[in-house]
Amino acid sequence: MTDAEAAAVAGVNASTIRADAVNGVMDPGMERHGRRWWTRAAAEARAARPKQYKGGTPGRKDKQPRSRRPDHRVTEVAAELAAADAGRRAPVTADELAGVYQVSTRTAERIMAKARATRSDP
Repeated sequence: MTDAEAAAVAGVNASTIRADAVNGVMDPGMERHGRRWWTRAAAEARAARPKQYKGGTPGRKDKQPRSRRPDHRVTEVAAELAAADAGRRAPVTADELAGVYQVSTRTAERIMAKARATRSDP
């Protein structure tokens, strides 16, 4: 069977058959007349193997966003903003944060915006 025929039996793409053969996941097949061929048994064995997904399964219904780790910079900047509001330090600027955290000025502005949003939440 060609890669396309084996893929039809296995229920995957032809490129998956070729990749699995190269990576040793399935029978490498045999080369004849400059073309690679697989047996029906190898294609059926590939079909019986469970699919390997690295993320969400296609067609899944729970499309919730992935949870993100909290950014430590936001809590630190929120504390600095509170200190600035209390008059214990000079106002916090994006240029200052960009230098401290080694990020761009725009990223520093985003961190400040998130810190302000967390401070106003009850």
